[in-house]
Amino acid sequence: MADTNITWKLFGTYLKVGRVSVLASSIAVIFAAQTFVNPNGRYEVFMSLLAFATALWAGYQAYKTKAILGFVGIPLSLIWLNPLLGGEWFSTVSVTFFFAHAAYAMVFALYAYTFMRLNVKKPESRRRG
Repeated sequence: MADTNITWKLFGTYLKVGRVSVLASSIAVIFAAQTFVNPNGRYEVFMSLLAFATALWAGYQAYKTKAILGFVGIPLSLIWLNPLLGGEWFSTVSVTFFFAHAAYAMVFALYAYTFMRLNVKKPESRRRG
């Protein structure tokens, strides 16, 4: 296989001039925005499912690009098990609620600019004139 020569790195192997991942950036924005939304006693199930799905997707991308930090999202997403199992961590805006959402947003922002970059070069700016 061709990728047997690629070694594991903290941020993985990726095209440094590639486009920033809009999808990973969007996930970061969604969780950052959710940081300031008061759940009023009931946390949305779709946010927990989104955390699990995106962490698995990031883990898969990390495996493909050999990025060690890409696996941080998987254990971090396990915090979202609490509201699904009837826990109270996300019933109000608490330190746990704030930290979990902020950390997940920052992790995905980091992912968007490192190993999840697209293997497509940025478009060259055209001069108007």
